[in-house]
Amino acid sequence: MARLLLEWRDHAPCADCQDGQALVAAAKGGHEAVVRLLLNWRDHAPWADSQDGEALIEAAGAGHEAVVRLLLAWRDHAPRADCQGGRALVAASEAGHEAVIRLLLDWGQFEDRVLERALGVAANYAVTLLLQH
Repeated sequence: MARLLLEWRDHAPCADCQDGQALVAAAKGGHEAVVRLLLNWRDHAPWADSQDGEALIEAAGAGHEAVVRLLLAWRDHAPRADCQGGRALVAASEAGHEAVIRLLLDWGQFEDRVLERALGVAANYAVTLLLQH
């Protein structure tokens, strides 16, 4: 569907319209093929780090490991794993997405305060799970 809209002969939207909001939405939804399509689009492709890495933060928080890996490894303008003060790591920790946490830790250099915050929210997540059972 995204390709159909982008190839629309009359009034096609730019792939990077609204500062890459389509990329952020696709990343949040875990739509790896759409993320790749947008990043590869021939005209006005959004940068992988548009909106200061918001797509990475959304994908990490939703646990979409494949999208996180795609964004981090993108050849042009890849977001930093520690963008926005480590929000992606904290978001993944809040939701208990272990594979994404490991991936981000492998890619980034995080300040101690960010690691402490991520550990704190991960501990809260674990306590919540324990209380539910």
